[in-house]
Amino acid sequence: MSDPIPPRRGAPEGPAMGSGTESLPVILMSGHAHAWSRAAFATAFADIRDGVVTWRISALMGWSELRRRYHRSLLGPFWITLSMAIFILLVGGVFSQLASTSLRSFMPYVATGYVTWLLLASFVSDGCNVFIAATRFLRQMRLPKSTFVLAMVWRDLMVFAHNLPVVLIILAVCGIRPTLWTLMLIPAVMATAAAGVILGLVLGMVASRFRDLIPIVTSLLQLTFFLTPVLYAPAHLGQAGDLLYLNPATHFVGIMRSGFLGEAPSLLNWLAVLGMLVAGGLAGFLMFVRFRARITYWV
Repeated sequence: MSDPIPPRRGAPEGPAMGSGTESLPVILMSGHAHAWSRAAFATAFADIRDGVVTWRISALMGWSELRRRYHRSLLGPFWITLSMAIFILLVGGVFSQLASTSLRSFMPYVATGYVTWLLLASFVSDGCNVFIAATRFLRQMRLPKSTFVLAMVWRDLMVFAHNLPVVLIILAVCGIRPTLWTLMLIPAVMATAAAGVILGLVLGMVASRFRDLIPIVTSLLQLTFFLTPVLYAPAHLGQAGDLLYLNPATHFVGIMRSGFLGEAPSLLNWLAVLGMLVAGGLAGFLMFVRFRARITYWV
């Protein structure tokens, strides 16, 4: 089905842009009569479907962006891996002494938590810029907008894969062996990737319209890192540690960490993750239905 307002040939799609000074409540309440029509839902669904079907384009764009970032670099994305290894060895060693825990048991805990945190943080920070960085493509090509989100998720997963050897080496040195529970790492990565898609859609649209969101999110990420059990366990904080479970990142780190360590996953972690994916996916899709056509004019 066609868009509510078909774009002119050669022109970016979407409704006419206002003064550019509307507040969020005004934007939410305003819009043409077809903003919530069946056609708008079908167009948004078709966008996501086409983005998934043409996954090779997303993979190519993600890989090209990764090569562009590290062009003429000696180690490329492995600079991230090297810095992560140094961070884990130094900070993990210090915090194991502060927590009075053996390095052999604490280092795998920090390594698995930190590699997961890096993936989550990249989804958040890159998600804010996903449509802004694709401005040139959005204005010149009629690609599904979900393609850019999938390309971002693919790129961050590639960097995550680069970091895995460091974690696997630390697990092997510390005597952590795979178990049947290690297989739970597969759905854990898939659930985290799905969260990346939702974050890319939601943050990408909001940050395209309100650029102030980007520095706000950057500041909150630094604060959230210390409120996520990466360098310590919730038990180290006593009863105050229960408050950490209000942090969504805690549950994603929990399901990934249990998979890496070959331990039985926490039912609370999985229920929280699945609940957030369902609620976030529904909210993100409704936002995509409402604002998809405006993205081109916001970037």
